[in-house]
Amino acid sequence: MASAVTFVDAWIPELIEPGSVLLINNTSDDLGSGSSFCALLNCPNCGRMEVLTEDQFAGRIPVVCGGVDCPAQFYLRDGKTIYASVGRS
Repeated sequence: MASAVTFVDAWIPELIEPGSVLLINNTSDDLGSGSSFCALLNCPNCGRMEVLTEDQFAGRIPVVCGGVDCPAQFYLRDGKTIYASVGRS
């Protein structure tokens, strides 16, 4: 299953919907990590705000929602969320 990712220019809570992504530039001084990449994503499943790493944004590793009741695990690829298959025991 896949759903579209919406890129926004400003983080205005009233206008943000699940699946919205905001790229934040030039944050190396704020983060102290030497990296200039930072992005925010509202989980497409529950709407919880998550901070994305560059690897998550590039689709190299999955995003796992931190919501207590949200099982979402997905990759961001080609402007879409691709839900990861979760194995069953």
